[in-house]
Amino acid sequence: MEDPLLIQGCLKNDRKAQFQLYKNYFDFVSGICLRYLRSEEEARETTNDIFLKVFTKISLFNPSKGAFSTWLRTLSVHTCLDRMKLGSFRSNLQSLNEEPESYSIPSVESLQLNDMLRLLNELPQRQLAIFNLFVVEGYSHDEIGNMLGISPGNSRWHLSDAKQRLKKMFIQNGHEIK
Repeated sequence: MEDPLLIQGCLKNDRKAQFQLYKNYFDFVSGICLRYLRSEEEARETTNDIFLKVFTKISLFNPSKGAFSTWLRTLSVHTCLDRMKLGSFRSNLQSLNEEPESYSIPSVESLQLNDMLRLLNELPQRQLAIFNLFVVEGYSHDEIGNMLGISPGNSRWHLSDAKQRLKKMFIQNGHEIK
């Protein structure tokens, strides 16, 4: 997936190279955004913001310090966190006339990506971010604390509470957790 010629083309503002880089990494960046943000629309907007940053800041990428995908992941996560900190989320409220969407959560073993995202989106926003940073991205509680401006202990508490809430959601829906 990593292509130094593609990155060189982007450094030269070659539109074809930029389009190819966008195509190659769109799913990767979108997946990160969907894990952190509450709506597909917000994730789509943020994905495009990230690629704009990539094309304007690609000169900051240093191949001797790591892979492009690692640099892109870090940029994506930080952009999502910045979006959360600014409170720029649009509320995802349903109109008064709409019936709430009903769905059943399948067994833990057969959860699909969309089902997992819906379940995770029931967590409070800070807990969702900390859960993603720790479980999915692999950051330590010290790193999470630095990113979010909280103590490592506070990060640990939010993660523990998120796990308990998820467990409770599974149990309330009649599922066993092994």
